[in-house]
Amino acid sequence: MSNIIGGSGFSTSLDSTGMRESECSTSPVQADKSNYWVPQLYHRDASNGSYSLIPLVSTKTYYLNRDGPTNKTIAPFPDGLRMIAGNMSRTTYNASNVPDRAVSFLCLEPANPGPVPALPDHSCPGGLRAQITFPSCWNGKDLDSPDHMSHMTYPIGQPDTGDCPAGYTKTITLFNEWVFDVGAFPFTPGAKNWVFSTGDDTGYGFHADFVNGWEPSVLAAAVQQCTGPIFGNLEQCPPFLPTLNHTAAAACKISSVVDENITGPLSALPGCNPSPYTGGARCMNLATPALKAPSASGTAGNPAASATPAAPQASGNCLLKPRGISGHRKRGYLLRRRLNSLH
Repeated sequence: MSNIIGGSGFSTSLDSTGMRESECSTSPVQADKSNYWVPQLYHRDASNGSYSLIPLVSTKTYYLNRDGPTNKTIAPFPDGLRMIAGNMSRTTYNASNVPDRAVSFLCLEPANPGPVPALPDHSCPGGLRAQITFPSCWNGKDLDSPDHMSHMTYPIGQPDTGDCPAGYTKTITLFNEWVFDVGAFPFTPGAKNWVFSTGDDTGYGFHADFVNGWEPSVLAAAVQQCTGPIFGNLEQCPPFLPTLNHTAAAACKISSVVDENITGPLSALPGCNPSPYTGGARCMNLATPALKAPSASGTAGNPAASATPAAPQASGNCLLKPRGISGHRKRGYLLRRRLNSLH
């Protein structure tokens, strides 16, 4: 179960042409019909083991111009690119592994200790921010790969800046922040209070999915022209102006297509996702939830989503999506998005 933002054309079958036909986007820049998503976070009650959905209160998407000593030319994402950052099956942390360092968590509190590689072991009254950097080196030929990862890689030695390995094209760097309202729930010291919908109660398996649905000419122009520190002020990026519409973004909805109680309290996480995370888990007598009828609102649904989903019998990576890192230049632009969907 994931949080989804972006174009309203999200469905069980995605391609860049269909995505660009979305009626709206949760991005103020309506030329961005991409979809981005991450697992939902749940609170686990230490007294009875039940799960309750923790509201996602905000999310931000950053496109950063992070070049390297020799890779000075930054390319836009190719049309139709799909990729995953992070790995749902990861259960350990290796500080020397660049992909591991691309995932971190920040407890929003006055005495902020800085980002950590796993879910914090203490309460976060101001909320918990999960953040992830996507790889920015493309092999130059494949828009996807069987694992949705191997056609991309990270720059040499760093998750968000530097040169790419030989044979790779340097692209714009995509960085996501997702803030969950964990402070609204009680915290029990010593317990695993927070669990992602995949069953991950460590945070090591946090991952994000991205499918490129940008109008290619708009993204290409923005990568070339909007290289200053314009975080949040989208009006300073001329290629965005023709489709910049904050009102449309605020009104855009992506309806859930599955009729299932996902808020809780629940005796188990939705689908087949035992906690702690168990790769290849099998669940007996698991009923497939019914599908909802397509929305008639125009902006909320997509008839393509009427395809029957596979029964959730086994866990697996789903495919579809830091500012201010010390010592790094803050060049790029920020697309502020509000959450409108849980799926």
